[in-house]
Amino acid sequence: MEIKERLLVPGDWWEVADILGTDGGVALIWGASDTGKTTFARFLTETLRGKGCRVALVDGDMGQATLGPPTTIGLAIHFPSSEAGETSRIHLRFVGATSPSGHLLPTLVGLKRLVDKAFSLMAEVVLVDTTGLVQGGAARELKFRKVELLRPRHIVALQRASEIEHLLHPHVHRPGLKIQRLLATPEVKAKSREHRRAFREERFRHYFQDAALQDLAWRDVGLHGTWLGSGKRLSGSDLTFVAKSLDTLVFYGEKAGEELCLVTGGEHRGEEIHRLKAHYEVREVQVWEAGELQGLLLGLNDGEGDTMALGILQDLDLRAGRLTVLTPMKEPNQVKLIQFGSLKLEASGRELGVWGKMGDQALKERFWAEKR
Repeated sequence: MEIKERLLVPGDWWEVADILGTDGGVALIWGASDTGKTTFARFLTETLRGKGCRVALVDGDMGQATLGPPTTIGLAIHFPSSEAGETSRIHLRFVGATSPSGHLLPTLVGLKRLVDKAFSLMAEVVLVDTTGLVQGGAARELKFRKVELLRPRHIVALQRASEIEHLLHPHVHRPGLKIQRLLATPEVKAKSREHRRAFREERFRHYFQDAALQDLAWRDVGLHGTWLGSGKRLSGSDLTFVAKSLDTLVFYGEKAGEELCLVTGGEHRGEEIHRLKAHYEVREVQVWEAGELQGLLLGLNDGEGDTMALGILQDLDLRAGRLTVLTPMKEPNQVKLIQFGSLKLEASGRELGVWGKMGDQALKERFWAEKR
């Protein structure tokens, strides 16, 4: 196996492989960044295949994704070596960001859906490779809920010392769960934030290199992560009233439940927001500036929420209700759900920043993510 030629495999890796092959079920692989989680997951995959197991690998690291483009988590089924003719396509779920921070729900739901799909495809062992987010409240909550949701039989902890014991502690007495502790792989070199960004940029550049523009009518699909299409469209007289109140051009608006959602031509008078709340009897007024969404990364999904392709929003025709998207997808008529992410991107792969306002909790989560 290729991985054995590159790496002197420790004896306890073989022991863990034997245990997982016997027990089956879900195994979570935990560890800080650059501890060898992905290398270990590949070793387990190849070793268990050689033992005749059908192995599912779930790549849960949306920042350094290997099965799909960044911002996605993926699933691949690896058939036993004796079934070498068998192949399986990659299954993806769009998270919309390069870190689970601020995106805990789509991360957890996506992992659960992929693990369930793995078992529906007759996987005997499901390996879940995770992110290096191991410090702070977001890490504690995310790791704890993964155990609650995925019900693993094993957690394999790769550590340099004891840096993730605080994450293991809540589970040491959990029935049916075994914790395997391994030393971090010494051959793995620490990667800088710049190196990780460059990796993502190259992955994005390669993904979009043959992309083309496609027009999608949002009224023909479901939308998630945006208020567009979810409420009653404002009339011309309403737009005139709102424009006078805010002292700016207002191109489009919807009233969705207790929210008033607007697209404007520039800066507005924030002190007049209270007037609009009272007039329309809403609790919140959301204001976007025209062009603010250009470059936003989108997940183009099927009816089950599985991601068929990514797209970069190029233009938004509010009156016609159409989005122009740069995507490698050739048949956009198959799209049933468009999921708005939070990352803005050029087709070259260069990241342009994060879109949208973040709450206090998300800001705290991002702080800890950036400390990795």
